[in-house]
Amino acid sequence: MKKNVLVAFILLLFMGTNFTSFAQDSMVKGTGMTVDKIVAEKLKEERNKQNVLEFFQLLMGDHDYEAAEKYMGEYIQHDTRVVGNGMPPLKELLTTSPQFKNRPKGIKFKPAYILADGDFVYMQNRKKLPGKKVLIQHTF
Repeated sequence: MKKNVLVAFILLLFMGTNFTSFAQDSMVKGTGMTVDKIVAEKLKEERNKQNVLEFFQLLMGDHDYEAAEKYMGEYIQHDTRVVGNGMPPLKELLTTSPQFKNRPKGIKFKPAYILADGDFVYMQNRKKLPGKKVLIQHTF
């Protein structure tokens, strides 16, 4: 489905037209999905992006591991420097590794690019160090 067609459908839904009753039962050609399912998937992706931003800020910027852990669910670690899953091994890396342990609290992260495809989120961000005016770009 072309992006402009999806945008038109979403605009019609949010503009309060009576298009919703038609769209609920209509399959979007070539997708095998109804408009409602497509909209629900896009809303889920937006929530996933927001969750990643909040998690990353808590974890890397605020050093609030307890609050960040609430976003983790059944967190599976893919970084070879971390042995084990969940917050305890990740917290150990962030508090003992020379690469991370001396990072200041209060770093602010802003997304340069953030993309979602279902439950997969890619983020490239910029960070602002406390007391600095310059943003430094990082990819995670």
